[in-house]
Amino acid sequence: MSSKVDFLRSGDVLTIDLRRPSITRNGRILEVKEASAPDPSYRRFITEIHQLSQGKSYCRLCSHYSPFTKKAIQRDYYFGDDYSNYPVQTNTKYALDLLLKHGCRNRLLDVGCALGVYTKAFVEAGFDAYGTDISSFAIDQAVRLVGPDRVKCADLDTEEIPFPGSFDTIWMWDVLEHFARPSAVLEKVSQRAAPGATLLLHTSNSESLSHRLFGRDWEGYSDYSHQGVDDVNCTSLRNWLVELGWDINALQSSGVWMSGIDSVMLRLQEAFDSNPELTVFLEEAELGDFITVIASKAPKS
Repeated sequence: MSSKVDFLRSGDVLTIDLRRPSITRNGRILEVKEASAPDPSYRRFITEIHQLSQGKSYCRLCSHYSPFTKKAIQRDYYFGDDYSNYPVQTNTKYALDLLLKHGCRNRLLDVGCALGVYTKAFVEAGFDAYGTDISSFAIDQAVRLVGPDRVKCADLDTEEIPFPGSFDTIWMWDVLEHFARPSAVLEKVSQRAAPGATLLLHTSNSESLSHRLFGRDWEGYSDYSHQGVDDVNCTSLRNWLVELGWDINALQSSGVWMSGIDSVMLRLQEAFDSNPELTVFLEEAELGDFITVIASKAPKS
């Protein structure tokens, strides 16, 4: 949709409502042209703002997400705006190399197994692997890969792990930030870790530099299922793991999480990607957007 807006001044607020659709300036509805409501299953949209100031024309492209709340995680989550194609974006070789590097043992729990891509790779590599996920759609897909006995649907915020016994390896890749109470879920999972078990965890960092710079526009808020994203950071993870009896072998913060077509974002991404000193700075100051943890469960005394 498009609308002609007079010169914007400091403090002016433009509000775009894609559902109506409409545009308001400081609460006053503006005339809208070429308006049509978008497909409700897609969240991402782009704004192009032109402004004329003192004879010069300025243009800015920005990408945004329509907020969802309590929306079921189904097909359009894995094959839409959140993941354009989840299986293609899943690096099973990296995962298997990591398990081999850290000497991970046989019985494995894949927390947040999604479509079962990792679980299938673990089984094929010889692990006695089991996966659980909150999405019934994802589990239906995972069953096709590894069978109904190896993957079960469960909301670990409110339910127990749907498999008996303990686990030698726990894989929690990009899942902890999705739980409403990440510390409680980590405790629940830790209780099922065998003595000497290995935890491999990858998650977001709420104390990152980009979060501090962009506030509510931080990419960590783009996924509507990131219920506990504000609670997870290097400090909280260290405290939780130590309290739960884990020995931390490695905890590293790295990377900058930006996406879209905004020119400022893209230039910042380019600067961090191409400058080794900035990469080292993020790691040493623990200001990266992502956290990787390798930990071992201490034997019971």
